Amino acid sequence: MMYFLVSKLMKILAILFVSILFFSTSSFASKNFLLDYTGEWILNKQTNCEDPILKLTIKKDRVKTDKLKGKINIKKNSLKLGKDLTGTLTSYFSIQLFSATSECEYEFIKEHPVHEFAKSPLRDLKVPDNWQLFKDPEELYKFHDAFKDPVHEKNPIRWWNMKNYVDDCERATSEFDTDVIEVAEDMKLSRYYIRCKTVFTHKHFRDRDEGIKVFERILLSWAKTKPVIYRGFSSKQKTPKHFAGSYSDQGYASSMLIGDFASFYAVYYNDFNFTSKQRQSVDDYLSDWLINHDLEPAPGKKRCPLEKPKRWERKGYEFHGDHCGSNRWRIGLGAIYLGLRTGNQKLFTAGNRHIEINLAATDKDGIYLQWARKGAMALSYQRQLPEVLTLLAVAYESIGYDFYEHQLPHGSKIHEVYETFFDFIYHPEKLNKYADTRPKYAGTDLNSFNKLPLSEKWEREMIYPEVLTAQSKGYILRYRPDLMDKIDYTKTWDIRAKEHISVFVDISGLAIYEAANQNVSKGIAKKLAEQEAERIEAASKLSLFELEGETFNIKLDKVNFIATEPPHKQKKNNASELHKAFIQGS
Repeated sequence: MMYFLVSKLMKILAILFVSILFFSTSSFASKNFLLDYTGEWILNKQTNCEDPILKLTIKKDRVKTDKLKGKINIKKNSLKLGKDLTGTLTSYFSIQLFSATSECEYEFIKEHPVHEFAKSPLRDLKVPDNWQLFKDPEELYKFHDAFKDPVHEKNPIRWWNMKNYVDDCERATSEFDTDVIEVAEDMKLSRYYIRCKTVFTHKHFRDRDEGIKVFERILLSWAKTKPVIYRGFSSKQKTPKHFAGSYSDQGYASSMLIGDFASFYAVYYNDFNFTSKQRQSVDDYLSDWLINHDLEPAPGKKRCPLEKPKRWERKGYEFHGDHCGSNRWRIGLGAIYLGLRTGNQKLFTAGNRHIEINLAATDKDGIYLQWARKGAMALSYQRQLPEVLTLLAVAYESIGYDFYEHQLPHGSKIHEVYETFFDFIYHPEKLNKYADTRPKYAGTDLNSFNKLPLSEKWEREMIYPEVLTAQSKGYILRYRPDLMDKIDYTKTWDIRAKEHISVFVDISGLAIYEAANQNVSKGIAKKLAEQEAERIEAASKLSLFELEGETFNIKLDKVNFIATEPPHKQKKNNASELHKAFIQGS
């Protein structure tokens, strides 16, 4: 009897524990998710609304205007305002409200922080009419054709052992499936999508016609179903700890995909086989997402201390790194390139603001701080910087702005950021004042790393000078003649191609630079000229004649004249002279 009672009591306690855990987790998730919505929301657009509402104020789960009050139901992802207006929470930067009794519709957006310290001339740049990235669009295709041989999507599939899930990549990306990581319990959502998009990009580089189709299908699916939610919940969130990881991971994965697909779409815009209606829907979806979303810290975390770089040297000083990290570069590049491509000034300006924030996270010596704080992995993060800066330089050059001479808030110029980069790859210890703040980052030990010889550090962190100089070609040609002998990437392309394609974003900085400067055609023309010169030189060594225009001149020093019979009178000027000697030469 006692055993029965104890057993029953244990079952009841277990049920109570699970219930408490569930409700506390749900409460934790709800409260944190609501923090994303807290603040002032301003009217972005409205249709058919009389005496329209201009501003919403949200505090906790309460909503109010000058005249109306309402409430958010986070479990149903919905909002009700007054007796007539209802809405669905689909993005924490945009709220739509609809009237139940009329055709009135609203969209409210959350204003982004201005970041006065980061502001620069970039934010005042204008999108020109009839913008063109390439003088000759065929240049980019020529680059693909010239360098596609060692590139194949089977390579990343092999590197990452993706054979068990690669066939599901397109479906998962199209739906932005946040539960897809069931295929590998130790894989973050962002890592899954990094691998998938790398496969897509390698296939496209190898075969543009076939490779573009997966991007077409994914973008059309996004435009139709709008599945890419910045931060939210997945079914894997079982505890507050799981919630925090999934919440941030979804934020990273979503902004990464939108940014990278936007820049890819902008560069290969004319290759997408869309109807005008389809193109407009894709343009609108990507543009609205990029304009309305910001990378604000997760609830409870701090922004990057842009104005106080000394704080980046403090151990234990924590802030939200994504606020001024990798995805800020990505969505900035996406917004800039797509804004230029579609003539969307608002989108272009939004992209410039993102880039300004990350540039403000660069110290007076030209070190980009967020990637410098990656402990022993600081070098491998920093190696992405030349391609990012070159992509920006090409975009700004296309509208007449000299990005290399652009000055950053802490004093350094962009060309000095490159200079610092090419210094610290040879002296990684110069990053240590920032890297030391996270000496065990990603499970790697900085102290052990510091003891390694430079060659081993380079091998571990994938530092290849011939790759980095090629990705910095615009800077090298203008500021570093001493590195000119290292920019010929063609010599090592067969073994280094993967370092130029989808390492950070889905477009190749090297390919874009070369195409924008028509270096592919110049290279082909130079190679043909060299081949012709070699042919003529070889022919001249074997021939008795030298070519002068259309005239062949005999080379007297290369011939011997041998008489075959005594001279005698010959017929003249009737093309039937009798030759009584033959010419012999080498």
